[in-house]
Amino acid sequence: MKMINAANDMPPIPLATIPSKSNIPEQYWIWAHDPAQRTQNAPNPGKWLIFVSSVDADAAWRKIELAVVAGLLGPSAKISTVWNALQKQEKSNKKSLSHVICVYTSDCEDAPDVMRVRQELTNLGWTKKLYYKADHQTHAGNYGAGTTSYSA
Repeated sequence: MKMINAANDMPPIPLATIPSKSNIPEQYWIWAHDPAQRTQNAPNPGKWLIFVSSVDADAAWRKIELAVVAGLLGPSAKISTVWNALQKQEKSNKKSLSHVICVYTSDCEDAPDVMRVRQELTNLGWTKKLYYKADHQTHAGNYGAGTTSYSA
């Protein structure tokens, strides 16, 4: 697997895990997991949604990925790949590529934890309004206005 160096003090990063470089067909998401937490067993997960341009995607994802692995956020996060962004761009006739980062919490009804994760995202630099959505809304096919549980 081809690797690049992100910084002198960081290990090399596989190209397939860099949002702007991951153009593997059918690979929609790149994931990060907190080894101490698991979302698979979470009965009622939800996620903060962060929309970023392709230009900002790699740096934004690296911040989120490191924070998840360090246990500062929820149990996992994912970012759409460039392949995914290209598919959506093609369908919507948009001129610029964009990505979505989903930062998960284990329980969308646990307001203190949902807001704790939001505060950590603020500490990482996401100070503009973000939206939080319960996974059951996504699984039901509900998108757009009226589908978010929180905004902060």
